Amino acid sequence: MKNTTIAAYCIHNGIANHLIISKDIYKILPCQVGDIIKANSYEKQYGKKLIGRNENGTNIYGTDETKVEFWLKSYEIAFRKGGFEFE
Repeated sequence: MKNTTIAAYCIHNGIANHLIISKDIYKILPCQVGDIIKANSYEKQYGKKLIGRNENGTNIYGTDETKVEFWLKSYEIAFRKGGFEFE
């Protein structure tokens, strides 16, 4: 299982953004379409980019400061309305 990315809308300031949830946290409390969640904490991180390979052929990654990611570290389900399924 990979990390999960969700599309989130902040009710407080009206800004929509993508949030990344680590697979370990998501396994404990998965989100569903239509959930209203309360973000208790999140972390801003820069993306990664491939900058080369070492002599053994292993990829070497560096920081890509043009790509910003928001990682949701702690959240709770404030409201869940059941029955949302898309075909």
